[in-house]
Amino acid sequence: MLTAMADQPEAQPVADAKPKRSQRDQNRLIGAAVAAALLIAFALVNTEKVKVDWIVTSKHSPLIVVIVVSAAIGALGDRFMVIRARRKKS
Repeated sequence: MLTAMADQPEAQPVADAKPKRSQRDQNRLIGAAVAAALLIAFALVNTEKVKVDWIVTSKHSPLIVVIVVSAAIGALGDRFMVIRARRKKS
């Protein structure tokens, strides 16, 4: 039995299948985690209801919903303006 083991080649260490992350990727990941933590903390603090006049109705909504909807509309507007400016250039 000992001779059977001696005939087998030595096991080579397996190289990591995943390549190491660059410092830039690590910094981005840390930044995203910090931003997510701040967003969650901000959402938990802003839970009170506020009266909002939506386009078709008026109702009470959590403040964080109002903030998120406003940010989403702003981000969509920004993307629209960037795409429009790129089309004018070409």
